[in-house]
Amino acid sequence: MEQNYTKQVDEALLKARDLAQKDVVAAVESLNNIEKLTRLCADMKSNTRVVQYMAKLCFEGQKWDLLMETIMTLSKKRLLIKMAIAKMVRDAVAMIEKMPSEELKMKLIETLRTVTAGKIYVEVERARLTSMVVKKLEAEGKLDEAGAQELGARLNKGECLLFEVCFRLDDF
Repeated sequence: MEQNYTKQVDEALLKARDLAQKDVVAAVESLNNIEKLTRLCADMKSNTRVVQYMAKLCFEGQKWDLLMETIMTLSKKRLLIKMAIAKMVRDAVAMIEKMPSEELKMKLIETLRTVTAGKIYVEVERARLTSMVVKKLEAEGKLDEAGAQELGARLNKGECLLFEVCFRLDDF
C-alpha cells in the first residue's frame, strides 16, 4: 500500500540540514528512520529525496568515508526502491569530478562499481565508471589491467545480449 510522506520528509530534511551544520554524521543518522519508513511504504518520490539528500549531506560535509558507507548501506537494504538507488548512484557519479584528490575519486569509483555490479537498472553508470577506471589505467601505462577491465565489461554485456537473443528466439 503506497502512502505519501512528503510532509514528514520535508520536516526531516530541514532538521537534517540544520543538524548538519554541527554534526554531519548525526544528520545522516537522523534520516535513517524516515528512509526506512518511505522505503517500506513504497513512497518512491519521498524515498528518492531522502536517499539523495543523505549522500548530498555526506558530500557537502566532506565526510568521504561516511559517503562511501552510506552508499553501500543504502544499496543493500531490503525492499530497496531501485529508482531511488539509481538516482543516488547518478548523483554520486556526478560527485566524482568534484572530489578533492585522485585517491578519493578512485575510492568512490570503486565503491560505486561494487554497488552497481550485476544491477541492470544502473548498468549505464557502471559502464561510465568502468570507462573512468580504464582511462586512468591507460594514463598510468597499465594497458594490461585496462584491457582486462574493458574486456570484462564487454563480456558481461555480451553474455546479456546473447541470453536476450536466445530468449527471444526460444533457443535455450
